[in-house]
Order: sequence, then C-alpha cells, then structure tokens
Amino acid sequence: MRRQAPRWLRGVAGPFLPSAHRDLILNDLDEDFTRRRQCPHLWYIAQAIHLMWTRPWHLRPVHHSKGSRLMWATLWQDVRYGLRTLRKAPGFTAVAVVSLAVGIGLNSAIFTIVDNLLFRPLPFERPDSVVSIYTSDDRDARFGSSSYADLKDLEASNVVLESLAGHSMMFAAISINGDNRLAFGEVVTANYFSSLGIPLSLGAGFSPEHGVGEGGHPVTVISDRLWKRNFGGRADAIGQTMTIKSRPYTVIGVADASFSGMLPGVVADLWIPASMVADVEPAGMIDVVPSATGTTRLQQRGSRWLFMKGRLGEGVTIEAAQANLASIMTGLEQAYPISNRERRPTVVPATDVRFHPEIDAQMRPAGAVLMGAVGLVLLIACANLASMLLARGAARAREMALRSAIGASRGRLVRQMAVESLILSLLGGVAGLLLATWATSWIVSARLPIDLPISFTLTTDWRLVAFTGLLSVVTGLAFGILPALKASRPELVAALKDDASLTAPGRAFGVRHTLVVLQVAVSVVLLVGGVLLVRSLFAGFNTNPGFKVDGLVTAIVSMDLHGYDDGRAKQFFELASARIRQLPGVQSVSLAERLPFSPNIHTTTIVVDGRPDATPVNGASVETTRTTAEFFETLGVPLLAGRSFDARDTPGSTRVAVISEALATAYFPNGDALGNRVRLRDQAGAVVEIIGISKDYMIRQVGETPRPMIHFAASQRPATAYSFLTRTSGDTARLVTDIQRELRAMESEIVFLELGSLERMIATSMLPITLGASVFGGLAGLAMLLAGVGLYGVIAFSVSRRTREIGIRMALGSSRGLVVTRVLREALTLVVIGTITGVALAALAAQVLSSVLLGVTPFDPISYLAAGVALLTVAALAAVVPARRAASVDPLIALRSL
Repeated sequence: MRRQAPRWLRGVAGPFLPSAHRDLILNDLDEDFTRRRQCPHLWYIAQAIHLMWTRPWHLRPVHHSKGSRLMWATLWQDVRYGLRTLRKAPGFTAVAVVSLAVGIGLNSAIFTIVDNLLFRPLPFERPDSVVSIYTSDDRDARFGSSSYADLKDLEASNVVLESLAGHSMMFAAISINGDNRLAFGEVVTANYFSSLGIPLSLGAGFSPEHGVGEGGHPVTVISDRLWKRNFGGRADAIGQTMTIKSRPYTVIGVADASFSGMLPGVVADLWIPASMVADVEPAGMIDVVPSATGTTRLQQRGSRWLFMKGRLGEGVTIEAAQANLASIMTGLEQAYPISNRERRPTVVPATDVRFHPEIDAQMRPAGAVLMGAVGLVLLIACANLASMLLARGAARAREMALRSAIGASRGRLVRQMAVESLILSLLGGVAGLLLATWATSWIVSARLPIDLPISFTLTTDWRLVAFTGLLSVVTGLAFGILPALKASRPELVAALKDDASLTAPGRAFGVRHTLVVLQVAVSVVLLVGGVLLVRSLFAGFNTNPGFKVDGLVTAIVSMDLHGYDDGRAKQFFELASARIRQLPGVQSVSLAERLPFSPNIHTTTIVVDGRPDATPVNGASVETTRTTAEFFETLGVPLLAGRSFDARDTPGSTRVAVISEALATAYFPNGDALGNRVRLRDQAGAVVEIIGISKDYMIRQVGETPRPMIHFAASQRPATAYSFLTRTSGDTARLVTDIQRELRAMESEIVFLELGSLERMIATSMLPITLGASVFGGLAGLAMLLAGVGLYGVIAFSVSRRTREIGIRMALGSSRGLVVTRVLREALTLVVIGTITGVALAALAAQVLSSVLLGVTPFDPISYLAAGVALLTVAALAAVVPARRAASVDPLIALRSL
C-alpha cells in the first residue's frame, strides 16, 4: 500500500526543489518512502538536501504560506558572485585576509593557552562530583597541603565522600635502558586512578596493596609520551622496568594521551604510589611542623606534602562535606595538639581549581588581560576591514546604482555586501586557524631558562575550531554590516554619471576617519603597556638585590634521589665543597638549603621566647634556609651584628640562627635581638638562639620589600639536598662546566635541579615580566603596523577620490609642497586625535599592570611619550607615499577628466 510522507517532511523538501518538477519529484520520494523500512525520515531529508546541493541552479525563491520570501534560495548565487568579485580584486582580498588572519590567529592562539591552563576540565569521570580539599591553620591562607596520616584519617572517618585520593608533584632520578635523567611526575595514593576515573590506555592502575606500608611494591604508571619515547609505544612495555633510586620499578600501566597530570599544561612522565615517596623528592607547597611521632613522610602528621581530591556521595552538598570534614579535623586537633592545632579544612569544587586557588586568583586576571590585548589587535584588524569595505563600497557605487535602478532592493544589496565580508572573514579565519596551530606548536617547543625536566602541552581540538569559526562569523557580520548599509544607498544620478565629487561630498570627518582614530587609540594602549613592561624589566635587572650578583654560580642537587642517607650525603657535600674550592678562580664556596630567587619557598613559624605579645597568637611566618658558615661571605651580604656559624655549632650544641635585619626590626624593636631566643612553631617548640643579624637581601623576587628571614646552621641539622653557591673571579660559564665535571666524577649518575649562574636564576624569577614585555611589545608592533596600513589606505583613497580637486588647485597656482603639506596635515590630525584618546584609555588600562611593574609607575611619562613618538613616526611614513602621489598629479590630465 502506497503511503505519503508526512506533511512536515514534504514541507521541508518542497521549497528547495525545482518548481517545474516539484510534484513529480515529491511523488517519487513518496514511493521510495513507502518501500523504505529503516530510518525513512532521515533518508527523506537526506534526499532533499542532496537535490538542493547537486542542482543549485534550479533553486528559486519560493513563497511560504505566510508570503515571506525564502532568502536561502538565492544565497548560493550571492556566494558565487562574491567569490568571483573578490577573485577579480586579488590585492584587496589578500590584504583583508592577511589582516584578519593575524587578528583572528592571535586570538585563537591565546584562547588555546588560556583554555588549556584555566578552563579546560581535567578528564575525570563525573567531574561535577569531584572536590578539592585543603587544610590550614591560617584563616587568611586556607588552601594548604595535608599530611598522609591526616588524609587516611579523613578517608576512614568521613560519611560524605565516596573516595578520597592524594597527589603531589615530584622529581625522580630515573634510568631506562641506560638513559639516566631527572623526570617530573606525581606521587599519588593507591586509589588515585580508580577514584577519579582517570583513563588508562594500557595496563591497570594501582591496586590497594600498593598503598600499604612504606617501601613495598615498586610499581609505576607512565605517561603516553614516555611510553612512546622510551618504550616505542609497544604493548609489551607492561612488565618492563625502570630504575628509580637504584630500585627497579615495574611498569603496570600507561595513562591515556588525554591525561598529562594535575598541573595544567605541564606533562608528567610517571606516577608512583605514595608508599614509595622515600625514593623521590616531593615538590610544590610543602609545610613541615613538629610531629610527636613518626620518622617518615607517611608517618609524620606535621609533614604536609599532599593535596586531596574527593568524590562526593550521592546527594551530598559542598556545605555538608565541609561540615563533616571540619568535625573530623576538630577531633584530630584534640588527639594531636602539636601538629594539628587549629587546623581546619576547606572544600571547593574541583572544576573551580586549575593550579591552586591562590595561583588561579592571579592567573585568571592575567589571562583576561592577555585576551584583552590580543582582542585589541583584532579590533584594529577589523577596523581595517571595515575601512577597506567602505572604500570598496564607494568604488562600486556605479555598480550598486545600476543594480538598484533595475529593481534590486536595498536588502538584496546589503545581503550581497554582507556575504562578501563574511567570505573574507571566513578565509581569514581559516588562515588564522593555521597560524594559531603553528603558534601554539612553537610555544610548546620553546624551552624555558630552567634545568628542570618540565615539558608543556597545548591541546588543540574542536574548542579551538569552534572559537575560531564563531570569531570569524561575528567579525565578518559585525564589521561588514555598516559598509554594506552605506554602499547600498548610492546617489543614483551621481553614481550613474561616475562623478566621484558627487558620490563622496567630502565630509570633514567621516566613518573611515573615525576608524583610523580608533586604530591609533588602541595602538597607543598596547604601546604604553609594552613600554611600561620593558622599562619595568630593565629597572628590575638594574635593581640592587642586596648582594653582588656577578661571579656567582649555583648547582642544586638532591642526593636523596640517588639513595644517600644523611651521613653519606654530609660526606659528599663536604668533599665536593673541598674539590670546588680548588678550581681556578674560585674565591669561596658555601651550601644553602635555599638560595635567593629559587622557586622553592621555605617558611617556618616562630614566637619570641618568653614574650608572647611580640608575635601573633599563632606565631609569625618567616622565610627560612639552612646554610654553612661561608654563606654570607660568598653571597656578599654583610653581618650587621654578631657572628656567623662556626665549629662551635654542632648537632649537640644549642641551636643557633642568624636573622635578617627586617626580622630583627619587626620583632625586636628595642635592638635586643642578639642573645635572645625564638621558639619554632609555638611556645612549646624548639628553642633557637640568635647569634647574628645580617643585612636584608631580596629572597623571592626582584623589587620586593625586605622579608623577615632566619638562617639555621646546616652543621646542626644535616640534609640530603643542598645548593652549592660559588663565587669566582673568572668566567662563570667555565666554572659551571668545571663544577659539573667534579661532581660527576664523585657520582656518575648525579642529576642537577639547577646548574648555572645566579643571574640566570634571577632572570627565571622575572620570567612573567619578561614574557609580558615580549607579548605586549609584539602586539604593539603588530598594532602599529595594522594602524599604519589603515592610515595609508584612508589617505590613499582620499587622494584618489580628490584627484580632480587637487588638479584644479594646482592649475590655480597651488604648489606641490602645499599639496603634500595638506595631505600630511590630514593624516597627522587623525593620529593626534587618536593619540590623545589612546593616552586617556592607556592611563586607565595601565592600572591593571601596576601589580607587576618594578621601578616605574602606571603613569610613567617616558612610556607615554615614547608611545606617542612611535605612532607619529609610523603615521608620517604611512602618509608620505599618498602625499607624494597627490603632489605628482598632472593638472592637465585631471582637468581633461572634467
């Protein structure tokens, strides 16, 4: 039995079919629809679409039941006509596409970076139910790390979480088939992969027995990158071994390529269970306070090196989880008052955290500033497009007038021009997508000036394509409509006569002039930001950090990574220091647990002994390090009072410390610091006697205010990780090579966490400002170039439209110099107006950069003056060619065209 397709299907297909054969084709489709058994509706629609695209020349505008005209019937004609028109103007098309490609490509590249670092969700299973859990005893800094022992108690006692996992960044000295190197990875609890639902492409994750006991079951899960690089991407990698700290680790799994670790954009090489933490060096936010019991990281409650991720139970809210975990932490405070005093949890959705809440709070505004900066470049490119389309519309006034005279509606003309601008923007979007892909690949391949084994990844996927496509469409429509509207209303008589003087009456300040002013103003904003950051960079490098930087070489090693205990490590550091002292040009050598401008942050809490009112109730947080006696001499920091460490300071003697001037001033205002004592952590903590006061020096970053610092004697508390600090009167590059040779002669497999001059470490600490100056400087250069192109186009178009006027002026006696002056004055007037507007906008925008500026203020007059001079120079160069062309107009030829 023959049955007809539903009316709505016929309604979808009918309007797009050739009118002369519509009924016949619909009948044929109905018969096929009857015979069809599977998915007939989808088949019917597919056939209709097939007919629409395979025979577009049959398309006709068809009236709807309500009488409205279907625009889609002639859209393909507009596209084909637009492509032919643009092909006939290759110069115009190339300039427009390149301008848009630069603007769209930069925005897409920066979007990829910001999306990967700040917004792309980690590949968790059911990510909305995952929470990040922090603990802290500081109400102002609630996002601290936790101890393994606390994590296990929270996991066992809570009633709100399905599971609770811990993770920490770490460095490990690994060896795979003779390849010895330092690797970056994570130490995780045994349920890490299973509880978070992290995908594995091969093998399995850790099982419960991997988290029982310290030192057992040496297994590892490796990254997709390490699997392909060191194991050839073979399936038999499972069961293979690698060596960590002279211990064979069995590979049991390979993480999926979509997962590279908890640190966005940074690739982890491997994951090991927390039970093996003694074999690696945890990194990141580590807080250590006295513990009543335990000797290892797994046992000591005061050793906080883990961050926690939990999965909420069905129907459990954040508030309920916070209350339950707070109750458990209160119980732990009562049971362990020394390590857990006033420690409370903070629970936040894991989807709100990328790096760390405090870091995210700084990076998100930086990401917004970066997106805003490249958005300004796109704005300039779009203004160029609009200006070019306006000029092109004026040049096509005769064509538009003819089409209007033979019956084309204004809407039809607007749509044709809008389609052309949309084609341009889509072509620019495709080129911009290629540029963005190349730029992100280049960024990933660029190496930072650090020796740490950190690699970066930026994933490009449908999000980038969607962003670029949407940006292209919005750009084409937003900046193509105004020129289309303007071009669709030609003066018919003047246009048909091809009289430019009538079609362009020469308003003193038109739309194209406004666009140039906009371009110049935006360029000023970017230029001022770039100059401010560059001047801040130079000011930072010229700032006195409190010691002489020249001639200092650093070498940071952790002998714990090679299986050294405290005693063996002490012997190594003593012998290595003696060998380095014998090297040519070496003046002094010292050891320090932490050097100035090192990325590691070590703090401790102190109270003044016997004076509870001298420091806050919970103690004062101060910077800390352990050093040898020669540290102050080698660094070049003088002692203002007292002495440095010496042979009297042994493990059995009273603990001593040298404090900084800032610490002495803050907590010993009466000048009685020498001989006084402080206690670590609280009034019941270990007693430390102050034996010296050093001059202040910068610790974390250039330009900072003096920080309270306390130096402990390395001879009283040996460690397995130290930094060699060496001062030389010779070449630092040669000394770096010599130190590397001497240390490898003592330990052939030694790996360096840092090896180079201290100047390099300072440069690394200033990397954010350096990158900001580079990015803003590059964007400002592009902005000036695009603004110059826009200014050139406006002036050149103005000159071409005023050829007759210029010819008449010259025939009446106007000199060539006067013509040049008139054209240059028109250009510079636009630039001056744009510069004044830009300076006002820059003064507001510069406030955003105030927190990162060193040695300059947001209103630094030199920066504004430099930006203005640069733009005036570019404007003059852009206007010279049109001005000279105007002066070369032959009056006779111009008058003949009247």
